[in-house]
Amino acid sequence: MTDHRALADQLLAAPAAGPGFVAPRYDGRGIANLPVSILRAFGVADERPGLDETALPPALTDGVKRVVCLIVDALGYRQLLDEIARQPGLFLGELIARDGVSFAPLTSVFPSTTVNATTTLNTAAQPAEHGILGYTLWLRELGAVTEMIRFGPYAGPWSFLQAGVDPADYQPAAPLDARLAAAGVAPYLVSYHEYRHSPLTRMQSRASAYVPYQDFAGMVGQIRYLLERPAPERMLIGAYYGTLDAICHTYGTGSPQHGAEVARISSLLKHELLDRVRRPDTLFLLLADHGHINCTPARTIDLVADHPALLRDLVVPPTGEGRARYLHARPGRRDAVRAYIAAHFGGLGTLLDADDALDRGLFGPRPPLPASRARIGDFVLLPHENWYFHWYPTAAMRPIPTVGRHGGLTPEEMLVPLIALRMG
Repeated sequence: MTDHRALADQLLAAPAAGPGFVAPRYDGRGIANLPVSILRAFGVADERPGLDETALPPALTDGVKRVVCLIVDALGYRQLLDEIARQPGLFLGELIARDGVSFAPLTSVFPSTTVNATTTLNTAAQPAEHGILGYTLWLRELGAVTEMIRFGPYAGPWSFLQAGVDPADYQPAAPLDARLAAAGVAPYLVSYHEYRHSPLTRMQSRASAYVPYQDFAGMVGQIRYLLERPAPERMLIGAYYGTLDAICHTYGTGSPQHGAEVARISSLLKHELLDRVRRPDTLFLLLADHGHINCTPARTIDLVADHPALLRDLVVPPTGEGRARYLHARPGRRDAVRAYIAAHFGGLGTLLDADDALDRGLFGPRPPLPASRARIGDFVLLPHENWYFHWYPTAAMRPIPTVGRHGGLTPEEMLVPLIALRMG
């Protein structure tokens, strides 16, 4: 059995952009490689690298006819191991020790955030290729700082969908489901019922039959229902569950609420899916899009209230994530921005020129789309440890008392688990 802790040590030891950071991997040891492996399992070629054999042994994909890929938002590698240690009877702890089960750490993409990671997982495109690079982005095509989940102005409650703008036009990579459907594989998307027509769903899915659910038990039941159907023979079931992420944001990882939700997920997977379905031709994959790091108000930097001089040197407000900020400098003010960051945040974060961030492969080694390059701006500001750079468009959005956060490059945020097994 592969030593998952040794694999994690290798990921932590790789050269990275700053102290305590983890370099996102696109060479076989990251979530970006998983969709390529899924394509290949169904005989669909892709020139990007698939997962390394230490993460997904070939024996698990040989002869596969069905794949279940379950993304549990925020189920980080370190957080999972901590819960296994705190809850010795946890089924997931027993599962990863079984013969025939592969358990390995992978890195998330950068930024380590849902819109970016799930777009990669649903397209096989690296972040530089698909351009959905954070929670908020400057979309010059629309002239607005845009909240990408709602796909609308960050300061407003409405969506550009209401004005007839198609969010799919802002994500050019072909979704995985369309490529598989063209190869005769039936794709299904099992997701929360309110996400059926959401902007992200439209960006990431073209051909899947949407299968809605209300809660985790309903989601597991829908997956089992699909697997127990006699046809079609070949299928991909992509599933997404987001409640754990909300719990992490509200209560933090390591909290009783976090532990209870992980235990619920673990129990339902055992009793309602893995103990009930016997399909040796089906590959089951469980992973996360990112982890979380617990932050405190004392380490939240209010850019609006305390650093207006920095904002005056920017042509648009800071975008990206509080744990991965993109800065768009005004013409002629790049040196001023660099000097301000060094003077005020020199020990709290690492500032990279955008081209340096791209050259380091933070967004993947492939050339960026022109739109991706424009969305990154001039600089990428990466907080150290659990610091957070908060910018908000209205007073009502002043530093929100959120505990768990993500988007950055710490091990807590970047390392995610991959559990892989044949069902039965």
